[in-house]
Amino acid sequence: MAITSSISTTHQAYDASINQRERCRSAIAGQDVIKLGGQKYLPPVNVEQDTDNSDYAIYLENAEWYNAVGLTYAAFLGMIFRKNPQVGDFTADSINEDSILNNVNLEGDDIFTFIRDMTIEELKVGRVGVLVDYPATDELGELTISEAARNGVRPFAKIYNAEAIINWKYRTIRGVKKLISVVLRERIEKPSTSEGDNLFSHDLENQYRALVIIDGVYSQIIYNDALEEVDRVNITFNGKPLTEIPFTVINPTSIGMEVEKPPLLDMTDTNISHYRASAALGANIHMFARITPIFKVPAEHFDQFLSQDMEFGSTKSIVIPTSSEGADSDAYFLEPKSDFTPIVNQQIRLEERMASQGARMLSTPKAGVESVDTVRLDMMGELSILSSIAKNLSEGITQIVSQLLGKETPVVLNSDFLTMPIDAGMITALLMSLQAGRLSEAQFIDSLVRGEAIKEEAKIITDTAFTSSPDTEALGVPAADGELKGREDNVKKKEPLSNPNGLEKN
Repeated sequence: MAITSSISTTHQAYDASINQRERCRSAIAGQDVIKLGGQKYLPPVNVEQDTDNSDYAIYLENAEWYNAVGLTYAAFLGMIFRKNPQVGDFTADSINEDSILNNVNLEGDDIFTFIRDMTIEELKVGRVGVLVDYPATDELGELTISEAARNGVRPFAKIYNAEAIINWKYRTIRGVKKLISVVLRERIEKPSTSEGDNLFSHDLENQYRALVIIDGVYSQIIYNDALEEVDRVNITFNGKPLTEIPFTVINPTSIGMEVEKPPLLDMTDTNISHYRASAALGANIHMFARITPIFKVPAEHFDQFLSQDMEFGSTKSIVIPTSSEGADSDAYFLEPKSDFTPIVNQQIRLEERMASQGARMLSTPKAGVESVDTVRLDMMGELSILSSIAKNLSEGITQIVSQLLGKETPVVLNSDFLTMPIDAGMITALLMSLQAGRLSEAQFIDSLVRGEAIKEEAKIITDTAFTSSPDTEALGVPAADGELKGREDNVKKKEPLSNPNGLEKN
């Protein structure tokens, strides 16, 4: 199957969204990047009169970027990673010992760093792709999983930002919509004939990686910057070729190639409007901030007056010759009478809108009041937009990690954002629901953990002050080894959990 120069063609949805992503990245990066964008974010006022752009340079200098988007992005990222992601049954120690999870991308990043990098892209532009791949082993040929293991070859994952995913295509095969091609644009170092150039040069060029299904089999085809095919790779798993493209794209609310709007786009556009209003305010202040002296001088003394040295607080003055001889001289100051209130009010209005847009991503739809018997500790952020993004990321990353490990491995990111410690009244209500059989033991404990009334179970086990106390015997915990053996037995047998304070299930 020959692929022509159309390998560099971009998808229509890619072209339609490229400017949106650029605005979001610039807004989050802050004032320096925004100002480097020049007229893209701050159009000039007097184009015809400002032939040398000197007025625009002052206009741009006096503009101020109010970094609401950047601060909101940083806050949202911190909220998602307020708790470490949960990767299957792995602990931090077991992840360090796992060759794949401790180095997911063969560049030294563990799974937590990898997930954080994906989340950063998702929050910035609402799109991130991950390719599950094997290292290049041309001399080994096609490999089965066992052969790959014997040769030290194992799967790894590579992140592609939204700008790198330039084209894709679906086809309906026997009534099923199937992804048959994805084109990824990569930036690689230019080949050099001198070893010294490789040490110090930073010259890059494009390379195109086509992920394609040809005759029902998955292949990778590499093209250089001249759009010439330079490599073609086929990898088998357990002696069988892949029939699906192992490339996952995560959007704010879906997993797939369809493009969605960046989650912070609306706030970004409002922030840019605020930036333009600040430029108008800065220009007015620059023009009228200094009081200018004015002199009215009889015409016959005009030249003599101009020849005199004058020193004032301002660097400029205005001299007006009078038309009649013997006219009285006069001097006064030109004071600004401009009203900046409309511009200031516009800025305040835009700041309030940005705050509202950020809060809307955290808001929860109103629901009916639950009775005490059916109470559940669903935190306020559970149904928010940001929570939905975190849960969708969890689903997409689960697919990726499961492919890497060859087994189903759920990954869960924190989605409790507006959490508040629960009080004694809520704990009592939860306990009554547990005793009445309307709440399981697992749900009860999860509610206490999420309400930050108790530590997570993994942390309880390592809490020496707790496990070494005499009271732990009520939980069936031997003080000698500090393990929750009695607790585990209770859970396995589905028996009621004893309470150190004497409260037990009736």
